[in-house]
Amino acid sequence: DCAIQDQELIDAKPPSQATGPDADGRYILPIGAYTLDGDGALWYARTRHSSSDFDRGRRQQQLLRAIWRAARANGQITKLPELWSQLTQVVQTDLTFEDMVGLLPYALNIDPDRIEHFVFNRLYHTKPWTPPDGSNVQLPVPDTVQQLMEDFYTPPSESQVAVAGLKIEVRNGTPNADWDRVAADRLGWSGYNAVAAGNADNTQYTDTILIDHTGQTKGSKIQDVVKILNIKPENIRVEPDANRTADYEVILGSNYNSCTYQVLQPDETGG
Repeated sequence: DCAIQDQELIDAKPPSQATGPDADGRYILPIGAYTLDGDGALWYARTRHSSSDFDRGRRQQQLLRAIWRAARANGQITKLPELWSQLTQVVQTDLTFEDMVGLLPYALNIDPDRIEHFVFNRLYHTKPWTPPDGSNVQLPVPDTVQQLMEDFYTPPSESQVAVAGLKIEVRNGTPNADWDRVAADRLGWSGYNAVAAGNADNTQYTDTILIDHTGQTKGSKIQDVVKILNIKPENIRVEPDANRTADYEVILGSNYNSCTYQVLQPDETGG
């Protein structure tokens, strides 16, 4: 959901889908949906040239989620007993085999839309501080960190349940491959039941459009979707449909910006 730029890292080569290198040896992985090999996934998880340690934590959660979804889809999760010895050669954990077996039913049956993600945001959950020795230190902001912890330990609210109950179809109105998958995953990250529905009726949309088929005003989540996907208010359409297959329909335009995190735009000048 954010383009990433960095050089080749120690023990981690850029994904084959990345462009480059430029004159400074930097590669760019454009916005898109990718299947990464081990080297590419490690590079994606570790890079921070155009972002930060905070965003690196978010991307690592993305990879863990992707690994879980792939393992569940191809049946690898059910092979845990025979894979356990291989797993413990590359992963250090204090979980026992019995612990992992006990978690298998959750891994197999939990709805992805019910998984929540929590990360620190720099300058909101922390503030920079430089001690006398010149170290780069981040201090927690008590109020916002406390709220994050309360959100983590509190069961889903009625509002969160309502979010998961909405169905959103995302269509790609641009020539950019897989943007519907990118946007649907971004909505899923925020707890929405979003489906990548393929291409729109054409691929020449400039503005991203949100069509509300519910016609509801009370308790509407439309403004949350607008914020997540950076949709302009004038591009919201209300078209109630009693026979709808989705509550909201999103048609992505070329001005869609999926990167709402603290990530710098890649420098494509090579300077």
